[in-house]
Amino acid sequence: MIGLNFDISERKQTEILLAQSQKRYQTLAEASPIGVFLTDAQGDCLYVNQSWSQITGLSQEKALGPNWSKTLHPDDREQVFQKWYETVLNKKEFESEYRFLRPDSSVAWVIGQALTLIDNQGEIEGYVGTITDITDRKRQEQALRLIVEGTAAKTGEAFFKSCVQYLAQVLEVRYAFIAEFVDSEKLLVRTLAVWAGNDFGDNFTYNLLGSPCEKVNTQNDLCIYPNSVQSLFLENNNLVTLQAESYAGVPIVDANGNTLGLLAVLDTKPMAEEIAMQSAILRIFATRAGAEIERIEAEAVKKSEIQLRQKTEELEHTLKQLQATQMQLIQAEKMSSLGELVAGIAHEINNPVNFVYGNIQCATDYANNLIELIQLYQEYYPSPPPAISHLTENMDLEYVINDFSQLLVSMKNGATRIRDIVKSLRTFSRLDEADFKEIDIHENLESTLVILQNRLNGRAGNPEIQLQKNYGKLPLVQCYGGLLNQVFMNLLVNAIDAIEQQQQNLKPPEKLAYQGQITITTSIASENQVFISIQDNGAGMSPQVQEKIFNPFFTTKPVGKGTGMGLAISYQIVTKNHQGNLRCDSTLGKGTEFRIELPISDRLKF
Repeated sequence: MIGLNFDISERKQTEILLAQSQKRYQTLAEASPIGVFLTDAQGDCLYVNQSWSQITGLSQEKALGPNWSKTLHPDDREQVFQKWYETVLNKKEFESEYRFLRPDSSVAWVIGQALTLIDNQGEIEGYVGTITDITDRKRQEQALRLIVEGTAAKTGEAFFKSCVQYLAQVLEVRYAFIAEFVDSEKLLVRTLAVWAGNDFGDNFTYNLLGSPCEKVNTQNDLCIYPNSVQSLFLENNNLVTLQAESYAGVPIVDANGNTLGLLAVLDTKPMAEEIAMQSAILRIFATRAGAEIERIEAEAVKKSEIQLRQKTEELEHTLKQLQATQMQLIQAEKMSSLGELVAGIAHEINNPVNFVYGNIQCATDYANNLIELIQLYQEYYPSPPPAISHLTENMDLEYVINDFSQLLVSMKNGATRIRDIVKSLRTFSRLDEADFKEIDIHENLESTLVILQNRLNGRAGNPEIQLQKNYGKLPLVQCYGGLLNQVFMNLLVNAIDAIEQQQQNLKPPEKLAYQGQITITTSIASENQVFISIQDNGAGMSPQVQEKIFNPFFTTKPVGKGTGMGLAISYQIVTKNHQGNLRCDSTLGKGTEFRIELPISDRLKF
């Protein structure tokens, strides 16, 4: 009897201790921020703590029995049960990520863990486990995934549109927009993309004063108004128009911390008070948006630099063209002035020469008559008075009679030569040939050679330059005679300069043996082209110099001796004004040849 009483007392003591232990366990479980649950061997719920109910949205009473499993997300239910059965069969720990579908249709992500409870006989008595809310983490992961999947391959406007669309989707809000500042005071912003309900909205510009966005800008930090946002900003009509109840915004900053704009979301219902999660997601999107704005700005700067460089190059090219045109005009003016001067001189010379030339024949006739008369006097009066005889002897009348005829012939030849020179001068001036007309190439060449005759004859210690002409039979050529004379002048002057330079370059033994020579060759190159070659045995040019000789302002001559425009202008006259070709072939130390090809015309005249 005593032993029985002792057994009963011991059992009661054990029950008391067990009850106390269970109470302590339940107290700890209720205080835990992690959801705690207890099930029997069949998986029916025996207990859940308050945190479990808060996470799942199911009360402790409704969670008992098999009801808890009904709150599992339909897409995850089969997976959880399969994992649970594998745990039972293998007697291992249960661990899985899955979702609960709350009564309000919101979703809670959890990590579920459970251990098997074994009784004294080694049988499964039940399971004890926990669930940890990872909803915020999952949303952040989703936000990151959406950014990567939805925006990674997009830039510019496409990126910003994707950004606001996915942001609204992740935060489950009606409105989302990205805006950048458009003024230095950072009070005016222009949206880059707007999501409004189920589609993209039109971009707009607005003032931040009196709006929630102003707070984002002034505080330079996240601002969240989870409810009653209209009552906080009574003068903001935009909030009324949008029927906004809640707002969250975050500044967009660059790598240096400078504020570029802002990213904001609004909803027509209060936002869930999950500030940490919302803040993290907004900052993720804002960081990516800031990087894209920086990229666009950098691209714009780069583009503007390229455009500026191109503009600078264009301006430099235009300046060179203007300088070339100016120099061409100067050269043309010089040639025109030279032509006018030559024409004036030719005119002034031509008048007296014509007078002299025209009277030489008369003088010759008069002289012949007088000589004939004297000879008759001598024949019929062989013995003149002493005074006449004395004068005849002193003047050597026989010599005067014989030489006077030769003197008149020489005067006539000289006058003829002057007339030919005047004709060449007038041909060179070509004041009447500004128009496109048929000319004699040889006549133009000869007129240019007349102008340069002094240099060809040698000057400043330079010996005479031999001139060889290989003229073919050419038709009249349609061209601008005055311009063509300018080409001939430039090429011949260059040839003379090159010969004089070669004369200076040579050592005394070679210098004495050196004879400068210019060869002018003309021929018909094809059915409708004439060929003109001006070749010298002067200093020649290197291949590097040859590549640049037709460039404006390029010259190898000393400062003050050349402008570098002669060949450039000649090239333009031949190729642009006459649709011809001008080529150069030169060997350093050997000489240079310029080859001109000019179209003739449809009307050939020999």
